[in-house]
Amino acid sequence: EVEAALIDAIGLKNLTNAKRGHGIERGRMTLSEVERLHGAQPVVVTEIPDPCMVFFIHNSYTPTQTEMEIYDSVRQWWHQVSEKNRTELTYRIALGVVDSVVIRAYTIEGWFRAGTTMSSRVYTDGRLDKWEFVGQKIDDYPLVGRRLLTAEGKPLPGMQKGYTYLRENGQQSDSV
Repeated sequence: EVEAALIDAIGLKNLTNAKRGHGIERGRMTLSEVERLHGAQPVVVTEIPDPCMVFFIHNSYTPTQTEMEIYDSVRQWWHQVSEKNRTELTYRIALGVVDSVVIRAYTIEGWFRAGTTMSSRVYTDGRLDKWEFVGQKIDDYPLVGRRLLTAEGKPLPGMQKGYTYLRENGQQSDSV
């Protein structure tokens, strides 16, 4: 908790830390972060009509990131994205999610090998089985600011590989 508070006070950009630390839910928060965590209106994923890819970016997100840094956190370096989804673009909406709340929505216009598009980050992994998409921010997407809940009414859990698919009418799948 002390580490998270000090990192928040100094600013992640002024440190070499890759993450904000443990216990970040008790660190310094902006009003928008408090509203996001405690004021987000819930929506059950089965009520979502559009097929979406949900990207869980809680490990790379900080409230001090620029729009480009958030965009890059949502779109980059995902493994096991099926060839069908990359080529047919079945899922054209990407949701960036932190603590089960949608913080950004983007279109998915195309998929590329990781590290091959312009970015605010440097891809050093070198693996050829990771992917990134390019797209546009959707400012008025109705799910931005909403808390995603499972059919059982629980917050949508992050997936081990960092993303999941919501098919039409919100059916969740970790592989399609």
